[in-house]
Amino acid sequence: MDKVECVVIGAGVIGLAVAWRLAQRGAAVTVFDKGAAGAGASHAAAGMLAICAEAEPGEENLVALGRIPGQDVTAGIHRKGESDG
Repeated sequence: MDKVECVVIGAGVIGLAVAWRLAQRGAAVTVFDKGAAGAGASHAAAGMLAICAEAEPGEENLVALGRIPGQDVTAGIHRKGESDG
């Protein structure tokens, strides 16, 4: 099977998270943004990540995940060309 190629528009928290998960699953991912990755905030989110304050009924597991102390969600992320060595 051929490798899936994906494009993500927006290098904010959500765009990068989506790109990361796609890449973890074997997709070839390209991210486009008008500025530097993680440097801006969308009008809707205003740079706020408030899982606990904005969770909908049925999203209790998501809220619990956001409350795990010391969780390093950046572990395993590398820039293009880097490897685990």
